[in-house]
Amino acid sequence: MAEDPQRLSLKQRVERIKAARIKYVKIPEEKRSQIYIQFLEDHKYLIPRHQRDISRLLAIIKAHAMLNFMYRKREGDTIIVNDDDIEAGFRLYYAVSKANEIGLFPELFSVYEKIKPYFNDGGLTILEFQSAYYREFFKPLGL
Repeated sequence: MAEDPQRLSLKQRVERIKAARIKYVKIPEEKRSQIYIQFLEDHKYLIPRHQRDISRLLAIIKAHAMLNFMYRKREGDTIIVNDDDIEAGFRLYYAVSKANEIGLFPELFSVYEKIKPYFNDGGLTILEFQSAYYREFFKPLGL
């Protein structure tokens, strides 16, 4: 694992971020409004968990900006979020939001999505589920 090129690349990027001494990531007010409007358009009916989700979305957007700080506008010890960060933030957020909203881990939800076509009106028996799992993941379901 220590030799994985992607891991090494991430480690080097984190070291560059640390060396850059960035203290703040700023989301300009017009971008903040854009994020809020898009979030409301995508969530017609707000539930309490969406209060936490909007904060997480903003954190993801800021993290993306931080990981790409060398391509962001900088004002002293502050970098400015751009449209690429917002787009990536929403993409990452929506990759896990559906599972989170129903209280499942994203990995478990992906199993459900893959097995869903095998469901019939009466559901699935354990043997049918194990068989469907094997057909989709090419390994037996561990018990």
